[in-house]
Amino acid sequence: MYTSIVFLPFLGASLSGLFGRSLGVKGVYIINNICLLVTTFLSFIAFYEVILCNSPVSIELFSWINSEHLKVSWSFYFDELTVSMLIPVLIVSLLVHIYSIGYMGEDPHQQRFFSYISLFTGLMLILVTGNNFLVMFVGWEGVGVCSYLLVHFWYTRIAAVKSGMNAMFTNRIGDYFLTIGFFVIFFTFGTLDYATVFSLAPYINNNVITFIIMLLLIGAAAKSAQLGLHIWLPFAMEGKFKYWLFTIYLYESLLFYYKSSAAFLYNNKTKKCKKDDLYFNNKPISNDNRLMDAIIGDLLGDGHIQIWSLKKGVSGRMGFTFSVKNLPYLEYLKNNIYKEICTNAKPTPWPNPKTGKIITQYWFGTKSIPLFVKLHKEWYERVNDKYIKKIPLNIDKLLKPRGLAHWIMGDGYWSNNTVIICTDCYTYQEIELLINALINNFDIKSVIKKRIRDNGILCWRIQIEKFDIEKLRNIVIPFMIPDMLYKLNIK
Repeated sequence: MYTSIVFLPFLGASLSGLFGRSLGVKGVYIINNICLLVTTFLSFIAFYEVILCNSPVSIELFSWINSEHLKVSWSFYFDELTVSMLIPVLIVSLLVHIYSIGYMGEDPHQQRFFSYISLFTGLMLILVTGNNFLVMFVGWEGVGVCSYLLVHFWYTRIAAVKSGMNAMFTNRIGDYFLTIGFFVIFFTFGTLDYATVFSLAPYINNNVITFIIMLLLIGAAAKSAQLGLHIWLPFAMEGKFKYWLFTIYLYESLLFYYKSSAAFLYNNKTKKCKKDDLYFNNKPISNDNRLMDAIIGDLLGDGHIQIWSLKKGVSGRMGFTFSVKNLPYLEYLKNNIYKEICTNAKPTPWPNPKTGKIITQYWFGTKSIPLFVKLHKEWYERVNDKYIKKIPLNIDKLLKPRGLAHWIMGDGYWSNNTVIICTDCYTYQEIELLINALINNFDIKSVIKKRIRDNGILCWRIQIEKFDIEKLRNIVIPFMIPDMLYKLNIK
């Protein structure tokens, strides 16, 4: 259904453009309006499912670009704001189609005209529903091409041709800034995927975020003819088609990306929770920053960050050391959590020098250097020319349900009807911080369990008491993979 919402207008545009003469004017009327009417009806169903039923939908059609440093898929995402935008876009477009039947009644090229406006509508839907900046840019540029075709629809008139060229060249100014914005986004975040960019945005320098937003805003200003880049709009009225209708909701659709960035940047607490948000004590625990929550949990376990200086700048990587039994979790991290911000790597068998057992090491290079540098400063301190991992003092604010689930999947195990979490490298004071975080955030009563290693060094374990196991399961199971549920004694 959701794929049909995006591609039905393209079906009408293709039939009108390729078979317009065979279908005739009435046939083109019927096909285009039926396609758009069905699309509008489906958008209302999507509105019900996504907003009223709290069920966002993500669709990935195929991989588009897959290189060492850039991975882009042809995918679409329907969340609350997207489907809210679809309804006014499609209703206005449907009204334009119906109005054009009478308005263009005497024009000899009606088939071509309806092909253009149906194509315009389809590209608008790609712009609104795209799941990354590159897919959005395809819709963005496609809308620009269609606007050029519509503004100078009467291409035999010199004034119409000049108006179309004026619109095209003015919009190229905005596209120039928009493209620079995409390059800055990729350089800063290492990806063009919305979910990753918006998750990492609160942890990036505010000046960089503001610069990116301003670049995108200039692009929107050119496309929607705002002050300073408005010079093409009066001449656009040369065409019989009233272009201003589309510039209004084009600007509104781009406002989606601006507001999304601002919401993540300023941690908008009033945003409605999505389906995978967890309610605890009747209060929603926001999981907008899913990637960061996962990183926090992995750093509490066997995840490590390395940063080093190079002649050309700074480089970094994140690594894990797991037993063979934890390989499914390692594959899950590689394919689902860190694939957008990190380069490829392969697990490497490695004998533990203390026990001789074969364990698996996995290191991947990161494309989000500013984020990893910031995390390294917060989680490590230099002691005797070595970096030792430490627990941040505000861990109670950082640890979320998803992070707790990752901590257990990576460094927990089931023993004697309790869940025990390994904390070999932390001090007694740091263990106290972690226990306070478990009590304050999740109302889980925990105890410190002292244990002596074979080499005589004291280490600590956090043990979840029996009466808290069911509460723990309810909190972390939604964020765990099936292969790791054995750590909660679930088969």
